[in-house]
Amino acid sequence: CPDCHDELGEECSHCHNRFNSRLNRTVDHGILCNDCLSRFPSVEQCRGCGRYITNRENAILDEDYDGELAYYCFECRHRIPPIRRYDYKPIPKFQKTALDTENSILLFMGVELEVDKGGFSSRVAREVQSKLPFVYCKSDGSLDDGFEIVSHPGTLNFHMDQKENYRQTFDYLVESGYRSAKTQTCGLHVHINRNFFGSSETEQELGEAKLLYLFEKFWPYLVTFSRRSLKELERWANRYLGYNPRDTMLNNLHQAKKRGRYFALNFENPNTIEFRLFKGTLNVNTFIATLQFVATIVRFAHIHTPEDLQGTKWVDLFIDCKYAELMEYLKVRSLISDNLLNDGDWE
Repeated sequence: CPDCHDELGEECSHCHNRFNSRLNRTVDHGILCNDCLSRFPSVEQCRGCGRYITNRENAILDEDYDGELAYYCFECRHRIPPIRRYDYKPIPKFQKTALDTENSILLFMGVELEVDKGGFSSRVAREVQSKLPFVYCKSDGSLDDGFEIVSHPGTLNFHMDQKENYRQTFDYLVESGYRSAKTQTCGLHVHINRNFFGSSETEQELGEAKLLYLFEKFWPYLVTFSRRSLKELERWANRYLGYNPRDTMLNNLHQAKKRGRYFALNFENPNTIEFRLFKGTLNVNTFIATLQFVATIVRFAHIHTPEDLQGTKWVDLFIDCKYAELMEYLKVRSLISDNLLNDGDWE
């Protein structure tokens, strides 16, 4: 009836006809009826408030709480908490550089860096993401008063190109009261893509088995490299203690996969292998050296046969290493020396 029409209806901002407005048809410059709304070619609906945005340039495409892409108006985009839930898993965005032109599958690394003691601060998390646009932040129940910084997968060249941005971010976190190495809680975890070892399950398992063998063989050196105490390693990134040197590498791998995820190498993720043994750090050189070490040992395992690895010495991993940060770190930790590199005689 006319009374209800005037009371319940709204006037369309475009055609000025009145319509039932019980459904949300709010747009960036008023309210539209269904007919007018359908005439806009690039209309999007804000996932946050439901408002329709008729010009897509005024909408921001971002991930929602479940990691799915959605459009947001400017107001709602900034209401999304910058520190996501612990189980947040966005669609990976693979990062590489012009130097990454090799024909074979590239080695990608996704980094998880935990920071603590500075608070669960949305302001700090937003600043971190503005300095490092390829990362996101998550809550982590193992931390006392901090959060986890997670990168999208990137090649080593990409991460090295970001070194100055990492440095500025780490300095900002320290100035804001955060710590990583000087805690009992923080780790630095690195994921690599399992298909770097090959496209088939057989190829991938062989690569995993060779990595596990190298970790068992050089465990004392890895403990020193990790900067973790034995107590911390036992809790978060333990050695696989059931390795049988008289058994095959693959059989040992199959036994290791039954043990769970809190080991130095975690094989439980469907697409990645996780290196869990490193202590967290806000020293950019230590951070870059850690990524260089992961790339070095993964590539070494990839190109050598199981028979080769049985005669491998620790120093062999770094004979051809050209990474300045890694070589300096190894020398500072007394894990290698120029003399050992020259004579190669170190078990």
